[in-house]
Amino acid sequence: MRQVAEVQSAGPTISCYDVREPAAEIKMPNSLEEVSGIAHYKGDTVVMVQDEKGFVYFYDLSVRAVVKKEHFYKAGDYEGVTVVGDDIYVTNSKGDIFFFDARTYNGLHGNVQQTRLTKDHNVEGLTKLNNDSLLVALKGSPKKKALVRNVYSFDLKSKKMSKEPYLVVDPEEIAEFIGERRLIKPSGVAVHPLTGDIYILAHIGKVLAVYDRDSRQLKQVQRLSRKQHRQPEGICFMPNGDMLIANEGDGKHGRVYIYDYLCD
Repeated sequence: MRQVAEVQSAGPTISCYDVREPAAEIKMPNSLEEVSGIAHYKGDTVVMVQDEKGFVYFYDLSVRAVVKKEHFYKAGDYEGVTVVGDDIYVTNSKGDIFFFDARTYNGLHGNVQQTRLTKDHNVEGLTKLNNDSLLVALKGSPKKKALVRNVYSFDLKSKKMSKEPYLVVDPEEIAEFIGERRLIKPSGVAVHPLTGDIYILAHIGKVLAVYDRDSRQLKQVQRLSRKQHRQPEGICFMPNGDMLIANEGDGKHGRVYIYDYLCD
């Protein structure tokens, strides 16, 4: 087992957030009942995808409304979205990467890049690592009995997925933090804009895990409220560090919870 960082958290706070007390709870419109991915775009605007329709929704947090939507591809199982400059990237559960320039997009089908991943990998999360690469978090594994889950990097220049995992999510390590074994399957991933740490959200397992940006070692783990987070599927950060967690509606309205960044 890999060495686990010393800082541990199974209590109510993690890395400058109080996950018991969201600063805001936003009920999503019907079009985002099945919200499956979220990312900061510009200013107070975030982009979201839902897991059935090939649309990217631009949502203005200041007015609590969808202000624009772009049809980037046909209906499919879309699971993650991220932004690099003005380019919007979306992934589906098979690991295909869809992308378009939000400034010049004409509403036709965007570009699509197939990767070496398959439906057995069951991709769930996507985020910008830096200007040259993305992180892709897997819910599944082709190895049927495998418990660990991998996070790969995708090179934006070569359009290639890394062969070796950038980060490994190991339930045994997480168990050391929370004092119990849980099946952990990532549903979202985000890089903190101020610290560079990598946050892994898990719907199955109901935890939020933080990995050090340099060592990629597990730093903190936080249990999530099952009542509040019925189906957490997406995570992102605003430039000031505020954290957003998006939940699918599961027959009700989707919801986004905002958590204030409490550190200086």
